[in-house]
Amino acid sequence: MTAKSTHFEKQIERIHSLLDESGAEVTWNDRIPDPDNPSQLRQIDITLRREGTLTAIECRIHAAPQDVQWIEELIGRRTSLRADAIIGVSASGFTHGAIVKAKVHGVILRDMKSLTEQEISAWGKRTKVSVELHHFDNADLTFVFDGSASSHITVEKVEDAFQGRRIPLASLFDRLTKEVRERDPSLAATTIQTKARPKDIIIDGMRVLAINITVDYWCEEKMLSLPTVIAYDTPESEALERNTYVEIVEEGKFEITQSSDRFSIAVDISSIELPVGTKLGRFKLVFTHPVEMREFRLLGNPDLGFWLGPSVLRIAFE
Repeated sequence: MTAKSTHFEKQIERIHSLLDESGAEVTWNDRIPDPDNPSQLRQIDITLRREGTLTAIECRIHAAPQDVQWIEELIGRRTSLRADAIIGVSASGFTHGAIVKAKVHGVILRDMKSLTEQEISAWGKRTKVSVELHHFDNADLTFVFDGSASSHITVEKVEDAFQGRRIPLASLFDRLTKEVRERDPSLAATTIQTKARPKDIIIDGMRVLAINITVDYWCEEKMLSLPTVIAYDTPESEALERNTYVEIVEEGKFEITQSSDRFSIAVDISSIELPVGTKLGRFKLVFTHPVEMREFRLLGNPDLGFWLGPSVLRIAFE
């Protein structure tokens, strides 16, 4: 399974999690016992379970429209797995023959159509999105240890841990930012001087009791563009007639899925490349109509990618 197909399947799973209002259990990359050989597990891209029924969802992200052959495979898979229904999702659509075959045999089809700029204007629901970026420069960090560590803790050992990223700076500076912004929400730039008392930083077997921090801090709000909107529904329906839309911000790093007045958000933190010394802050969304937020997912490791620039490191003992 490629990263591209994995992302597509998870995107479809997010869409169906939002669409379903009856409490169905939606599972990506599910494995169920083969009805004819229960000791063998069969993989299904996505399953929907509701009141004892099973719907299987299979996804294809190919360059060409899916043809009759795949529909026949879906018919066989539904029969083999004793599924109550099966949905075939193709990112590239379906041939006419595939659509006819699916209708005759009760296979549900879904595809994704990109809206043109003219259609997006007519849709009129494009969301305004901004994100706070927190910048930290010229850091001076003093790591404080118990006096018993003075015989073997050196600045070099602290530097090794710092360079090896064994110090959880992201969570530390998240707390620091929160404290600063709570004191003065309008603050744009300042030099912070504070003492942090982390509980989980160990260097050469010795716990860090505190970190005295002096750092230049400033915050900016960056507007994000929304270059793409895709519509999800049956192949026969026009893009603007569909029930579900996905707004994709900055090459798929940020997805806003809307169905009626409900929406969910997925942000792939790990794929966002930030400058050295920059940390993501709050996302802000402005909708053109009242909405109900159903879900906010952070994908990937939120600590990934945060790294201070050149910093002065010191040690102290108490």
